Order: sequence, then C-alpha cells, then structure tokens
Amino acid sequence: MKVLSTTFISSLLLVLFFNGTVLGQPQILVDPLEIEPDLIPQLEVEMIISISNVGDEQLSFDVNIVYIEGDEDDYLTVVPDSGIVEPDRDLDLILSYSRDQLGPGHSRAEIRINSNDPDAEIVIVRFHELMPFLPVIISLSEGWNLISSYLIPNEYRDIRMVLGELVERESILLVKDGRGRFYVPARNFNNIPFWNFRDGYYVKMAEADTRVIYGDEVAFDTPIPLRQNWNTIAYFPEDEIEAPEAFENIEEILILAKDGRGRFYYPEIGFNNMRPLRRGQGYKVKVEQDGELIWNVP
Repeated sequence: MKVLSTTFISSLLLVLFFNGTVLGQPQILVDPLEIEPDLIPQLEVEMIISISNVGDEQLSFDVNIVYIEGDEDDYLTVVPDSGIVEPDRDLDLILSYSRDQLGPGHSRAEIRINSNDPDAEIVIVRFHELMPFLPVIISLSEGWNLISSYLIPNEYRDIRMVLGELVERESILLVKDGRGRFYVPARNFNNIPFWNFRDGYYVKMAEADTRVIYGDEVAFDTPIPLRQNWNTIAYFPEDEIEAPEAFENIEEILILAKDGRGRFYYPEIGFNNMRPLRRGQGYKVKVEQDGELIWNVP
C-alpha cells in the first residue's frame, strides 16, 4: 500500500478547506462600524446595528460597551447583548441611547462585538456623540403654557423653526407674544418677527409635548428692558429663586408679577403664592415706569 506523505495530506486539507467542502467557519459582518449623530435632540433614541453571518458555521457573539471619553453613566445599551446567528442569516441589535439630561461636549464609546469568527474575534463599532450647543428641554402641557428659553437659539430665530417639531406633529394651536402678535400654524399665519430670548411666549397646545432648543447660554445677569405696564419675560438664572428675591432689583417699580398659572407676587402687600422661578418658564411683570430687570441671584 502506498503511504501518502504528510505534506500531501496537509496540501489536500488546505484545498478542501478553501473549497468549503470539509472545514467551515463563521464569518461576521457588522454594519455600521461608525455611529456619529451630530445632534441627539431627544433624551432617548434607538439605533440599529446589523450582524450578518456570511460563513457556513454558527456564529456566536456577545457585546461589551466601553466608554472612552465623556460621561460614563451607561447611556448606551444593546439588546440582545449575546446570541447565535445561523449561516446566511442577519440579526439586528437595538442600540438604545438614554440620558437624564443633555449637555454640550463630546462623548465617545466603543461597542465591542466578540465572536467565534477566528478572523474577526473582536469587531468595534465606534460611537461618537457631539453636542456643540447647550440644549433646553421645554415641557408643555395641554392647553395654555407660558414659556421662555435661557438660550439664544443657534442658526435660526424664526419662531416657526424654533418650535418646528411641535408644528410638524400638529401639537401647537396658537403662539402669542407679550405684544399681542401671534402665530397660527394651521393657517400658516405669523406676525411675530422673531424669537426674542428675553421674552416669554404663550403657547396653546392640543396635547402635551416637549421641545428641545439648542443654542448659546445667556448670562443670568443679562438685562431685560421693561416698558411701563405689562411685560412678558424670560428667566435666565440656573437656580430656582423665590419671587421676592428674584425681582429685588426692580422692587421700587414692580407692581405685580405673575406666572403662567395665574399665581402672583404682589410686593405692596407682601403677598406671594408663586412657586420658585425656574428656567423654561415665562413670567409677566407689571411696572409703573420703564426700567430694566436684572435677575437677582442671592
């Protein structure tokens, strides 16, 4: 009997391996390998990472998330985080992004997919979050709301664009400024010249909703001009402050201050049932003469 040489057997096995007739292996493909949303205007977002097995054996995998830069508060999760993908099959992983609050800056993370593919034991999906502007989240309830922003909106000042997503979802019925000008989305009518960051705005909602506005933060001591009689104004300080302290700088000309729910501060008689003033809310003030408000921060 003729004995085959070791070299011949090794060569034969290599040929059979590359022809895929004897030996097989899983082969992983991942898409995308880079996730770079420039802005994430929501607190919760879901994205898809697709895993494909283009080999001829079962592919097993597990996922590990490593935070490289920025907050390490587990703002990313993947479901499922492990599993099996049969040959010539795909599996979509749900990458969920969730934060308690948004802020400017960079965050980077790596979604590391470990598998039994001997040629790609680790595949890295890079996540890069860029928040160049500070966001403010304004929550609106059904009916009337008195709102403001402590930001100068980036790139746009048109009130229709500032409130854009709410308009698209048909949540807004009417917007009014302190001078009686108004915006009616359903009729595409608007005579409010622009979004003034110093002003408050009345917004009537068909249903509860939220709007995220991006921009540059306004210093808390930015002056707000006041006209004699009523003014609708924005609130800038980061801290929540009781009305008597917040309005201290105009106490000599202040007649009355009100919030969007009708609660008020009446300094002449020392009465106040307003809750502490806070960002995102607008306020009405009545003054006996022209003046200038600078929010007082104790």
